[in-house]
Amino acid sequence: MYSRRRNKQLILGLLTVVASVVVVVGIPQIWSRVNPMPTATPSPTATIPVANPISDRISYGDRIFINYSDQEFQTLKNKKNFLQARTNPKFLKNGSEVCTDPEPLIYLKNAQIGNKESYTIAVVVPIENQRAAALEILRGVAQAQDEINKSATKKNGKLLKVIIANEKKGDTNITEGIANYLVQQKDILGVIGHFTSDDTEKAVKIYGNPDFKEQRLVLISSTSTNPDIDNKSGYFFRTVPNNIDEAEKLADYMFKNLNQQKAAIVFNPDSEYSKSLKDEFKRVVKARKESLPKEYDLNQDFTEVIDEAINNQTNIFMFAVPKSDISGTVLNFLNSKAKKFHYLAGDAMYEPNSLTGSKVGEILRNMVIAVPWHYTVPYPKSKEFVKNSYQLWCKPQRIENKITWRTATSYDATNALFEAIKKNPSPTRQLIKEFLSHNFTMEDEGVTGKIRFKPNGDFDGKSKLVQLVEKEAGTLYEFELLPDQ
Repeated sequence: MYSRRRNKQLILGLLTVVASVVVVVGIPQIWSRVNPMPTATPSPTATIPVANPISDRISYGDRIFINYSDQEFQTLKNKKNFLQARTNPKFLKNGSEVCTDPEPLIYLKNAQIGNKESYTIAVVVPIENQRAAALEILRGVAQAQDEINKSATKKNGKLLKVIIANEKKGDTNITEGIANYLVQQKDILGVIGHFTSDDTEKAVKIYGNPDFKEQRLVLISSTSTNPDIDNKSGYFFRTVPNNIDEAEKLADYMFKNLNQQKAAIVFNPDSEYSKSLKDEFKRVVKARKESLPKEYDLNQDFTEVIDEAINNQTNIFMFAVPKSDISGTVLNFLNSKAKKFHYLAGDAMYEPNSLTGSKVGEILRNMVIAVPWHYTVPYPKSKEFVKNSYQLWCKPQRIENKITWRTATSYDATNALFEAIKKNPSPTRQLIKEFLSHNFTMEDEGVTGKIRFKPNGDFDGKSKLVQLVEKEAGTLYEFELLPDQ
């Protein structure tokens, strides 16, 4: 999922300047214990030079990475008053933007640990230049941490502390710098991340570097789907199906449900994720009909592409594009002639906020996307997760863009990592890796189903298909889960 200049929805997160560690209102003694970092130097701005210390991108709660226009709420965050930021009734209104902010909850839970026994993990997310996706992931981690710590408090068990690392998607120096930094922090027992397959692949080489020996760190990705991520060390796992599974699911639907044979693929040649999904879809289609789909680079003139597809009697477009290219892809098909096609897409394309508007919905109606999870799946754990998520983040019912698959798979990844940690009386990084590698299954079902890993660290589960459906004539569109194929 790779950044492009044409993405109209790119959001740059403005990071707050933190001049010093301010006393937490209501829990000052707790905060001083949980914050082992030295007094913070000024935090970086939204355009962080690579030369800045990587430690400025790491926060137990001493640095604030996510800003909001609500000045009262932001002031509470800046002053480290996370309790008020999470409990003040004026911020808990249904549909409130600030209520969906996971930072205060994570930092509050960290502060409440105090001197109690706890385990520490890190989550790496691209707040700097992919804020929306970062928030989706952090909400899943925060919800898991909240539930874990509430349960541990009742049972007098060990608590979970979460460190946030602010990555910049596509910046190799920052990705590698964060990975090297986390490996050196002895208290960190595992990592959730990274966001894109491209950045994850760079980080895996560091977390699993044989030269680090017992310092090597387990990485569980909740979003990276490229099947070619190198995992020779065995320290990489994921809680999402890979692109092979997605391609097979989409091809099945094309041949069996749509009864179509001719497809064209739209992709970004600068994204490893995009190229991987494109190649896997081509492989599956060629194996079944012995001819290859036509490929189109996003930089092409799509007025001509659409005319060419019509002339060639191509009825299917498959979008193998990264999340950052959703806006550009949609703009290419806002053409009345585009209504005649069927559309398929990989998981990165799932962004209801961008696809369910009346104009886009009219063009892309009946679009089918392969996703790891949808908020309507009938699993008992999933229903409980959705209910709790609506309450925790003040979400209006059925506003699905607030509970996406990235939140669910991040929740599962956090629980899987914590389960591997707590199974060992004296957990080490090596023991955690061994536990995850040998027939690991969670005691309870995950949100996305049974959480199991294949010998290579891949998720042992299948993608789901969702379809964009017209709910109210010409005005309201919504994704619905299709029956298992």
